[in-house]
Amino acid sequence: MFELVNGQLKPRRVTEFSEIAELTAKICPQKSTNLLCRLPAYMTVTSGQSEALAEMFPKAPKTSRELSEFKTIKPTMSMSEVVSMLGKPDEVGGSGINIFIYLLDDGSLVAIGSVGDTSPLLYANHISGSGNSTPLFSSQN
Repeated sequence: MFELVNGQLKPRRVTEFSEIAELTAKICPQKSTNLLCRLPAYMTVTSGQSEALAEMFPKAPKTSRELSEFKTIKPTMSMSEVVSMLGKPDEVGGSGINIFIYLLDDGSLVAIGSVGDTSPLLYANHISGSGNSTPLFSSQN
């Protein structure tokens, strides 16, 4: 984010969750069709993510960007196994569980929930550009 300081635009990192939620509410109209505007605020907090993801998954291959590749995910897999197969996620968020986000080439995303990087996955959902969510595996598998 940028702010005006003494007549000049200066970059400013926003890390306070309440400020991020407030800014998101100002930027995104209530009935916005923009996918990023429709995400919950906790999924849009990104400060420090690149470093955290690089530390969690230091040997990750190139990140996959096609939905077809994510359809191979199984509920018995760990996030480490997903990353070794599909690459490092673009974002991580959540509170209590980790929500790993992959941004796909078609403008959609894949959100994967996991307690950690070695526990079985809780869910994996494809979220289309219009905001429709489809599970990539059944939670009963």
